[in-house]
Amino acid sequence: MVLVAIQDGLAQSLSVGREEVEAVTLDVGVVAAGQVAVVVPVGNTDEQEENALVIESRRLSMSLRIYVASSWRNAGQPSVVNALRCDGHQVYDFREPAPGLGGFAWSDIDPDWQNWSPAQMAQALKHPIARQGFALDMAALALCDACVLVMPCGRSAHLELGYAVGAGKWTAVLQEESAEPELMYAMCSLITTSLNELRASLLHRGGL
Repeated sequence: MVLVAIQDGLAQSLSVGREEVEAVTLDVGVVAAGQVAVVVPVGNTDEQEENALVIESRRLSMSLRIYVASSWRNAGQPSVVNALRCDGHQVYDFREPAPGLGGFAWSDIDPDWQNWSPAQMAQALKHPIARQGFALDMAALALCDACVLVMPCGRSAHLELGYAVGAGKWTAVLQEESAEPELMYAMCSLITTSLNELRASLLHRGGL
């Protein structure tokens, strides 16, 4: 377990077992995402370990690996990713699948991709750029604990959601705008119109 003692707004590192937490500046009473605070009287430096505002950090051990399935055209997708990360989860973002690495786009293969024939599309799937993009997305999808479909989105995102359902993963559909009804969404663990409800469900599932 990792403990952080707070005094005068500064979180001091306390070693518990083999783990430590780096000192960070926090306002008293403000708890970082994925952490639980226990308030006890604050003493002097020698007594901090026994009498302090203690934060039990559980982000690494209890956070969920979440795959957010959506679309490049969905302007709200980044805010969903950021919100879930603020809750302490490990969230895969297809726009940046790895630090400094941009997400896959057909235009990286051919600027005229929207005019491809079916045969050209099938051939493009064998392109090294397409293979790399597919490998990154599928690896994250296979490893995730939960898959969240953020509407509006298209075929790829729905295929990803279907894979997650078939793999027995926890799945959710976040639909904040009106759209055509979809019967097969009944396969999912949660259908919601509220990002806050989604966040609460994932925090409860992760134990955060």
